[in-house]
Amino acid sequence: MDDFTKEPGQDETPKEPSLGRFSVTPSNGKKVPPPKRSDQTKSSTSAESVESSAPVSRRAARRAESAKEPALENSENPKRSEKPNKSEEPKRSAKLRKSERSSKSEKSEKSEKDVASAGPLNWIIGVAAGIVTVALVGGAFAFGYIGTGEEPKPEIPVETTQPPREGPENVSAPIDLKTCSITPELADANLGQVHLYVIDNDTQKVVRDYEGDFAVYGGNITRVATAASALLTLGKDFQIETRVYLGKDPGTLVVKGYGDITLTRLSSGSSVYPSSARIADLVNSALSAYQSDPDRAVEPITEIYFDSSYFSGDNWNSKWDAALRSNGYLSRITALQLDGDRSNPKTAKNVRGNDPVAVFISYFEESYKASAPEEFLETPPNFTSQTVNEVGDLLATVKSAKYSSLLPVAVTNVDYTLTEALGRIVAAVASGVGSQAELSSRVPGPLGGLGINLSRFSMADASGLSTDNRVGANFLAEFSKQIYENKDLVLIHNIMPTSGQPGALSGRLNSGGLKDKVRAFVGAGSGASSLAGYVIAEDGTQLHFGLIISGTSTASIAAMDAIVAKLYKCGANLSNR
Repeated sequence: MDDFTKEPGQDETPKEPSLGRFSVTPSNGKKVPPPKRSDQTKSSTSAESVESSAPVSRRAARRAESAKEPALENSENPKRSEKPNKSEEPKRSAKLRKSERSSKSEKSEKSEKDVASAGPLNWIIGVAAGIVTVALVGGAFAFGYIGTGEEPKPEIPVETTQPPREGPENVSAPIDLKTCSITPELADANLGQVHLYVIDNDTQKVVRDYEGDFAVYGGNITRVATAASALLTLGKDFQIETRVYLGKDPGTLVVKGYGDITLTRLSSGSSVYPSSARIADLVNSALSAYQSDPDRAVEPITEIYFDSSYFSGDNWNSKWDAALRSNGYLSRITALQLDGDRSNPKTAKNVRGNDPVAVFISYFEESYKASAPEEFLETPPNFTSQTVNEVGDLLATVKSAKYSSLLPVAVTNVDYTLTEALGRIVAAVASGVGSQAELSSRVPGPLGGLGINLSRFSMADASGLSTDNRVGANFLAEFSKQIYENKDLVLIHNIMPTSGQPGALSGRLNSGGLKDKVRAFVGAGSGASSLAGYVIAEDGTQLHFGLIISGTSTASIAAMDAIVAKLYKCGANLSNR
């Protein structure tokens, strides 16, 4: 009987699976139990046991085996894609298979020991690799690349508006390099101490600052600040008055002065001041008004008081040289005064007296005796200098020329007495006290209201004669800019001296193209010189400058003018080095 057929009546129990395509029967006729198979061959042997139950030829068995091979290729285990060589399978004894299983077990244990001995670092690396693998696979599933059988759909880009990129917080502005240096001119040994401050009128920027923030004595340049403050405080139409009131008691008059030092004793002709009021007119007006009342017409005047208290405190600054009176530059500052207390009203520079109020009273008395009716002269009144707080009706008043007419006299003609009187009037209008001390704080105020920095400006007097005055070149440059720009100061601008023209700059700055290109006020006194104004440079740039030097010699003035000439040449290319 063929080994591959079942004998009739044989037990239906399935034959034990064979190894490969043939069953093995030892020579003693006893069936050897088949070796234990690994899981890799279970499916294959099961199929073979089914086939062996039917009587088939060896050729048919081979065909059946060939038909099974595709199934092996499609099995779950990819390692079964190739059919094992069954002809060699029987040679593997049970002892050999047991040895192989033992070897695999030892390798597995060794592998676990190796992992354990590798330490925490390798363990962490392994865990991390596993996480990355899971993430990649999970991501692939999430995006439909695995297991869907469909090509992933392309994502449609969504237009988004990106916020504008923010630039650096502090971006440096481009630097405009200037190449025209004025340093050599500033280093001239004839200048002594130098202070310069320059502002470009177009850009409003400081283009040169050389010790410009130091407050120093700048000569009589302060008189211009006083004139500007008076213009801002009083107005161009302001007129200084001198008044005559009825006294509190019958037969008394009170003459009050409010600082008109231009009032003249001349009965005809003109004094050094334009359109001056005359003391004779004041007397005649007062007498006429007094006699206009019938009740007073028959009552003679017994007392006339002269009140000059509108200007209080000292009438002479302790820092003023007494020679200023004897050489004709300055008088004592009083609210009642004639012709600036000059000995000759018709010339600007002549000797001044020591008691302006007394001179005023004497000329008033002279005019009174020349104009009063005879009955009033039978018993002449007493003429007394005295402060009177209570007065009656106003009988007469005379006024100076308008301030617009007096301004050039104070600044251009450098009338120190008029300037000092204006400073006290500003103080009295602002505070009610026309003292020298009060003007020091009251006169700068209106200038500060223009936006000028007053930190480098302090006044000890209104004329600029005291060496206690302090001014910075930066103040002078800013002041010049305001004079040029502010319409309320146009009268100040109109009287600024011009290079090459009659005035303070007539013999200066009139060559090398500078004629008519510089407008500036000049300061001088006690070893200091200053300029405050502007220059129209060769390239058309307008530069406002303040310049102060310690020196008043011919050489120092020439060196000073050389600085202004260099400003003219540099213009917008002026370097701050």
